[in-house]
Amino acid sequence: MSKPLINIKDITVRFGEKTVLDTINLDIFPNEITVILGESGCGKTTLLKTITGLIKPASGSIHIFGEPFDGADESKHDRMLRRMGVLFQNGALLNSVSVRDNVAIPLEQHSRMDPDLIARNVAVKLKWVGLSEAEYLLPSELSGGMRKRAALARAIILDPEILFCDEPSAGLDPVTSASLDQLILTIKEQFNMTILVVSHELASIHRIADKVIYLDKRKILYNGPLAAVRTCGIETVENFFRTGSF
Repeated sequence: MSKPLINIKDITVRFGEKTVLDTINLDIFPNEITVILGESGCGKTTLLKTITGLIKPASGSIHIFGEPFDGADESKHDRMLRRMGVLFQNGALLNSVSVRDNVAIPLEQHSRMDPDLIARNVAVKLKWVGLSEAEYLLPSELSGGMRKRAALARAIILDPEILFCDEPSAGLDPVTSASLDQLILTIKEQFNMTILVVSHELASIHRIADKVIYLDKRKILYNGPLAAVRTCGIETVENFFRTGSF
């Protein structure tokens, strides 16, 4: 069995007096798509942000690529971050610059590529996500699905080993959502990427997930393969997959 790319041990997250995540233990394995789900306010996005270092846990440890991540010095922390990509829920594109310039940002910040090579890399990634024609458009000129694709191109521009996606299908119509899911599956296969997704969209979960993690009352209620979730014997989890709602 392969070793986990991400190992989370006894992570607890608090906001003031409120405990949001309580003693979370979790392994994320290579070349799998793992989906985090649960009712609104259960801590899905908090868990994702904690793993990526945007939120500091009150206790516990995070190892990524077999090395401590939460306690790494700044230089090592930055090197590890360059091996990860993040697709934020709203895309987080800069509205004042073109799609091309948005996608180029990680390369400009974290590489020594000359401008011509950066431009070629950006063009390749935009072609990958089907946005070659949108290179010089502003984010405001894009549809919701196109903005997600542009943000995805930026998230994979450094060819990361791990991709984090926060509600990638949120706000999209069913056809556009299915198209984005297929793109995520293609990226996983073509780049041998490990992908961690926060989602509550049942159709999307069925399309992309290898494993699912169900959060409930600050704890992990279920952690296992999607194929076994309907017969896991946990009523809350089975009800979600039976009804498709919270």
